[in-house]
Amino acid sequence: RQSCRQFRGSVAPFVRACHTSGMSKTVTVDVLAAEKIAIMTLNDPQKLNALTLPVAGDFIEAVKSLRDRVSAEDIRAVVLTGAGRAFSAGGDMEWLAERGRDAPHRNADVMRDFYGYFLCVRSIPVPVIAAINGSAIGAGMCLATACDLRVMDEEAKVGYTFVNLGLHPGMAATHFFAQSGGAAACHTFASDGRNDGCSDCSQVRCCRRDRSEGAVS
Repeated sequence: RQSCRQFRGSVAPFVRACHTSGMSKTVTVDVLAAEKIAIMTLNDPQKLNALTLPVAGDFIEAVKSLRDRVSAEDIRAVVLTGAGRAFSAGGDMEWLAERGRDAPHRNADVMRDFYGYFLCVRSIPVPVIAAINGSAIGAGMCLATACDLRVMDEEAKVGYTFVNLGLHPGMAATHFFAQSGGAAACHTFASDGRNDGCSDCSQVRCCRRDRSEGAVS
């Protein structure tokens, strides 16, 4: 991949421009041709952009389209954000409760596949920047962590809250977090179950603070 540090400037103007366009799918892609930047938006604000199976299907389709655009040299960076007041509230709790009633070996296979649907973001061969415009909780924060860089709104809250359910963070979160914030910070964030603000995250290099005028929204 190209270094994510080659992408300079705030993502906020690009994200605001994207949110004014018409949307129908649960994941949408808008390309700013002049800047060669693609905005991928989780677009299910009524469910706080929870990571459901329908969202997973649209996410895979969006990633495939982005890889094609990269091959055609139409884009040089991707910004991933959420519509509405959240980046992503995490997993669909009703679906997860249903999974918990399945046989453990079958549930393990299903969840491994489910995480893989979203980790395909790693296959985009240009920098992917998570513009955390609002809450990124549980699996939502895992998705942001899988991106190359995170830019966080001053008012946003993030957390690997799996421990509150007696679970280890999934979606390779501890692997990717340790690469950016270090092993000690990774252990703290994964084990305390808190929702942390921008100041806490920027101190451990997990996220960068967005200092532009207006929110990342």
